Amino acid sequence: MNPTPAVFLDRDGTLIEERHFLYRPEDVVLLPGAGAALRRLADAGFKLVLVSNQSGVGRGYFTLADVERVHARLGQDLAEEGVRLERITLRRRRRVSPAGAASRRRSTYLTLATNSALILPAVTWSATS
Repeated sequence: MNPTPAVFLDRDGTLIEERHFLYRPEDVVLLPGAGAALRRLADAGFKLVLVSNQSGVGRGYFTLADVERVHARLGQDLAEEGVRLERITLRRRRRVSPAGAASRRRSTYLTLATNSALILPAVTWSATS
């Protein structure tokens, strides 16, 4: 299997405006230039993978269905810009400590790479290597 180049993206403050515990689709606002930048990446052959921590679900602030509606809105907004996300992966855990956040994030990326035969930025990965 040939690996596919991919870019792993955060959601809040990277693609859309930062909102405190976003759960309402009408509050989704793409950051200026985000759609055009993603389109350039996709045109260059990169798969676009959204990786997001949604601890509000784990805390009971909103439901997974709320997050799915937000992601549907994000998908619609990106489609209007000519962009499609290959996959959306989220974590629903509550953050325990800032020290553990980096290792959990790294673990999520490596799990995605292992299961998808994708290329992480600056790391070549293949299911056969």
